[in-house]
Amino acid sequence: MLLSPIGYTGLYIFVMAAVALTYRNGLLRMGLEHKKVKKRLIVLLAAFGIWAIYLYLIGESGFLWHFGMPPRFLLLIFLPISIITAIIFFKNNKSAIFTTIPKQKVIYFQSFRIVVELMILSTYLEGVFPIETTFEGYNYEIIIGLLAPLVAYFVYTKKRLSENVALAFNVAGLITLAIIIFIVITSLYAPSIWGDSLPRISEEFSHVPYLLLPGFLAPMAIFAHIFSIVQIRKSKRELLKS
Repeated sequence: MLLSPIGYTGLYIFVMAAVALTYRNGLLRMGLEHKKVKKRLIVLLAAFGIWAIYLYLIGESGFLWHFGMPPRFLLLIFLPISIITAIIFFKNNKSAIFTTIPKQKVIYFQSFRIVVELMILSTYLEGVFPIETTFEGYNYEIIIGLLAPLVAYFVYTKKRLSENVALAFNVAGLITLAIIIFIVITSLYAPSIWGDSLPRISEEFSHVPYLLLPGFLAPMAIFAHIFSIVQIRKSKRELLKS
């Protein structure tokens, strides 16, 4: 039995539950009625479920495994997520949710990337990914996962480090994600960069549960980084006003 498919599915469930629980607690701290909180949670979980079904159907259709232009992974996976993320932040820019969710919890959340990196290593060993996508190659994501609890603890719990450290951590996390996305995209659409003429990633990557990595886990890490940056910027603005 292959380990990584089980791991990706388990991580999907864990991340979905963690986000839902954090969101619920944030809404309760805002003073919303339990009925309204329950309604919003149902909407969130339904959105996660619909997106997972979309990933499954588009993966099974074979539509993603095509290497003409425009790149279908970017067009059908990353573009919709980017649009949804932009809409969420735009509509909730003034929401109290940014202050009711503890900053350290958002940082702690990024430690799930340690498990993600272990799953990526397992995926490489299964022959689906090239070695460059692992921490033995050019993937530095595991460093972000290992630093996450340290940054959260020393910046927000012990308050021994400046909040600028948390800001730098988020920026570094986005950079490492950009690196791995570049590796994956070029391995699929421009393998000549790596000295190959054919895609360096196996077709299994375009199917669930492997598709949960670019279609859910990576976007949630990006979302958490942006959420944390917005939290920090808002707190800095409040300090300047006071």
